[in-house]
Amino acid sequence: MYINIKKDDVQNIFTAYLCTAVTRAKQRYIAKGRKCEIYELPLDAAEYGPNFEASADMDQNLPLLQQLQNEKLHAALKELNDRSLIILLTKVTSDLTFAEIAQKVNLKPKHVSRIYYSALEKIRNEIGDMNNDF
Repeated sequence: MYINIKKDDVQNIFTAYLCTAVTRAKQRYIAKGRKCEIYELPLDAAEYGPNFEASADMDQNLPLLQQLQNEKLHAALKELNDRSLIILLTKVTSDLTFAEIAQKVNLKPKHVSRIYYSALEKIRNEIGDMNNDF
C-alpha cells in the first residue's frame, strides 16, 4: 500500500501541520493568559488604564516624625526641644528664610538661625558617622 506523494506535496502537508500546531498553541496560550488575568493582578500600573493614579506610600498620612525610616535620625529628632524641632522642620520642609520663620515664632532672625544650626549640630552628634545613610 504505497501512496504516491510528491516531494512538494509532503512539504505542503508539513507546512499545513506546522501552521495548525502553531495556531492551536497560540490559542491555548491566549486562553491560559485570560484565566490568569482573573486571578492575578497586573504588575505594571499602565495596565490599569489611563485614569489610574498610583497612590503614595501609606506613610504619607502619618506625622512627619513617624514617616522617618532611619531610626537614629528619628531618635535624634525626638531629643530636640519643641522650639528647635519646629524651627528645624519648618526650615527643611517649607524652605522659608530665617526672617520668615522668625515672624511666625516671634523671635529674631539671628536667634532662629542659631537655634536651627544648634539643632543640626545636636542631630549630627546624636547620629554620629552614618556615611550619609539618610
